[in-house]
Amino acid sequence: MANEFKVKNGIKFPDNTIQTTAAAGSGTSSLVSGTAVNSTSGTTIDFTSIPSWVKRVTVMFSAVSTSGTSSLLVQIGDSGGIETTGYDSYALYAPSSGGFISSTSGYVLEPTGYLSGTIARYGMIVLANLTGNNWVASSNLYEGSGGVVAMAAGGKTLSAVLDRVRVTTVNGTDTFDGGTINILYEGGGVGGTLDSITDVSAPAPSNGQALVWNSTTSQWEAQTVSGGGGTGISWSKKTSNYTASSGDFLLTDTGSGSFTVTLPSSPTTGNFVVVADANDWKTNNLIIARNGSTIEGLSEDLYLNIKGIQVSIIFDGTTWEVFAFAAPSIDITNDTSTNTTQYLTMSRATSGALNGAYVSNSGLTFNPSTGTLSSTNYNSLSDKNLKKNIQPLEDYGFILDQLNPVKFQWKSNDKTGFGLIAQEVEKVLPEIVEDNDTYKTVSYQQLIPFLLACVKQQQKELEELKEIVNGNIN
Repeated sequence: MANEFKVKNGIKFPDNTIQTTAAAGSGTSSLVSGTAVNSTSGTTIDFTSIPSWVKRVTVMFSAVSTSGTSSLLVQIGDSGGIETTGYDSYALYAPSSGGFISSTSGYVLEPTGYLSGTIARYGMIVLANLTGNNWVASSNLYEGSGGVVAMAAGGKTLSAVLDRVRVTTVNGTDTFDGGTINILYEGGGVGGTLDSITDVSAPAPSNGQALVWNSTTSQWEAQTVSGGGGTGISWSKKTSNYTASSGDFLLTDTGSGSFTVTLPSSPTTGNFVVVADANDWKTNNLIIARNGSTIEGLSEDLYLNIKGIQVSIIFDGTTWEVFAFAAPSIDITNDTSTNTTQYLTMSRATSGALNGAYVSNSGLTFNPSTGTLSSTNYNSLSDKNLKKNIQPLEDYGFILDQLNPVKFQWKSNDKTGFGLIAQEVEKVLPEIVEDNDTYKTVSYQQLIPFLLACVKQQQKELEELKEIVNGNIN
């Protein structure tokens, strides 16, 4: 059966479903196509998982043939399996020559007067639900090489709700060796208004409830959705500052500018507020004011700056917990040319939910056009407790002698720069060169110990020279 779904008016329908409007006040019905089966092997062909709301099933045959001369037989069943007794069926040819046949083991579709191993059948049988679990049937089959039409009719009462159909033969041993079989089923169980849907499980739906499909029972179930006032979800749109009440569902449109939603004061366990982006929080942030309580344990307001998400804020008795839903759409731009100051975004959280983003407009900035990262100060971790295998630096003078300082221009912006060539440094000090799969980088700060060692050595030699000079003078 079809397992793809499309959305229509907020309700999902199977992909192969055709919605048709019935008489006024009766809602809609659905015509669903199964998956065609090549009838080229086996003694039975089954169609299962037929929904409980189905009121009519059509089985279609195209060039279907079998290995013998036994008549085609259609059987129906429920959750207990295919039923093989209790049918009252009859088939004959038109014109009536060729005999007739009856069966109690299924809906027999044809006599045997013109059957042979080369017969190819075309046609259909329609099964209709008369009442309860009583199913009546009629069929017409054209037998190609015989040049005749077989007509049949019958009835059968199942033990429970129909959920499967089988195509076989009267003797049950002839095998299928050609053609295709498929089914269509239809009924009033999907679509329509609450009043017209017959397959909604008890109790009947009431004001504010939503229909949820239960695949186990194959029924729409009426369920109450928690929301403000206890009568279902009711969304309200906000475009300016608003103090929320517990149970509010808010569509927040920040298109005209950022504004604040203030959480309820003195909340109790289970209080909640739901906010959804109705424009673009990324451009104009929505601010959630904590109103005396904490949010995720922090005494700070919550700034929502991600486009297209929905956020539930629930009080757990101690703090407001934040839960975000949906997949937000965040645009990423590879900016290498904008000559403007940008700010690195940071968070104070190390676990749990991200409850805020922070920047420093004076202490840490970045300019894409120059590639310049600026900070007021930069500290490297250097604690002895973080290090091992500590050894004196050796050969520092020899290493520095092999490094070749250069002046150059950056290809990206023609800016003049001074430094070293990473490929050359790698031959002398590979420990301070990294390869990020695109370009090589040099950790310049790790050259400081070599420079410091050289300065100290030069200072020591200078002091020794002073002593020699002073000695000669004296």
